[in-house]
Parts: sequence; structure tokens; C-alpha cells
Amino acid sequence: MVRHTIMWKFKASDGQTPREIAEDIKERYQAILGIVPGLKNVEVGVNRNESATSYDAVLIEDFDTWQDLAAYKADPIRDELTKYVDKRVDVRARVEYER
Repeated sequence: MVRHTIMWKFKASDGQTPREIAEDIKERYQAILGIVPGLKNVEVGVNRNESATSYDAVLIEDFDTWQDLAAYKADPIRDELTKYVDKRVDVRARVEYER
């Protein structure tokens, strides 16, 4: 099993707070489960701790293989979602590992 994890800090935009952006992105990622091939599980946690070192949200996705993750990253639905998120991101951290 391969786990793909991203943490985001969002910048306020379009009248939305970082928390509102995180909630919106959570819904968008949950909507692609079962649509994008290879994606076995998706979880988005919206942070409730507002310290200076906190991130606004975390994305956790699971895949059977590294090839499934690579195919997911090339999928046009995922690509559009990534473009949407990128416009709202201030800082991002990523970790991918085998479980």
C-alpha cells in the first residue's frame, strides 16, 4: 500500500477564510473517490488548531502500487483539482511512503 499525504496552508481568497477553503477542498477530494482509477481511499482533515505552526488541512490518499499513484497524478480529473487547489495554497508539504 502506498500513502500520499499533503498538508496545506491556504491564503484567504475570494472572500473565503483558510478554513472555508479547506472545507471546500475536502468536499472536492471526497467527490473523486470512485471516479479516478487507482485511488483506494481519500481522507481530508480540516485543522481546528490555529497555532502559528499549524497547517490548515491534510490530505491522505491510499493506492495499491506506486504505478497507481503515478496514474492518479496523470489523471485529468485530478489535474483540474490540483490546479484549483494550487491557486489557494500558500505553503505545501508532501510525504509519500509505503505502508
